[in-house]
Amino acid sequence: MEIGHKYINDILVINLFGELYCEQAMILEYQLQEFYANNKVIINCEELDYIDSKGLGILVKFKKLLSEKGGKLAICAVSGKVKKVFDLTHFETVIQVYETLKEAIEGFKE
Repeated sequence: MEIGHKYINDILVINLFGELYCEQAMILEYQLQEFYANNKVIINCEELDYIDSKGLGILVKFKKLLSEKGGKLAICAVSGKVKKVFDLTHFETVIQVYETLKEAIEGFKE
């Protein structure tokens, strides 16, 4: 798994690439610590091929930490195996999921 990031206006977009499972989830958790200062974060899953329960747990933990300080987390561009996992776990009831990055950015304007 690889992680990239960029800013679009005041929104931090974190791009995930590859597969996010147990070992990579621990790496992601460590790397997300540098982003806790941001209040608006989108995790773009367009290039994410797989996620397991540990990966989902890291995303929920990150959302909780952001929410505690008044921040917001959204996820976008989920497809394939990742979408199946999200659907099976009803993940969209925990974190807002958008079809595209553009829609996620618009969601922060509301």
